[in-house]
Amino acid sequence: MENKTIDIVSEYSRELNEIRYILNNLEDGRIYEKTRWTQDGYLATNIQKLRKEITHLLVKIQNGEEGDKKRIREALAKYSET
Repeated sequence: MENKTIDIVSEYSRELNEIRYILNNLEDGRIYEKTRWTQDGYLATNIQKLRKEITHLLVKIQNGEEGDKKRIREALAKYSET
């Protein structure tokens, strides 16, 4: 079995940015319990989203799947060809 080196930060930048966004919002106290803004979401909801995003990213890495950025770029390229 061949070991393949992957630039995880580059390949999965969209996924990592989503995780970073959730963490930054939590760090800034942007949760419904504190701000009373429904768009901030409850703390439990944000933790669930964070857990889901991390799991999704790890499964992609483990299975050698492409990152969202590359998939989106390829889809846009196909669309622009038509």
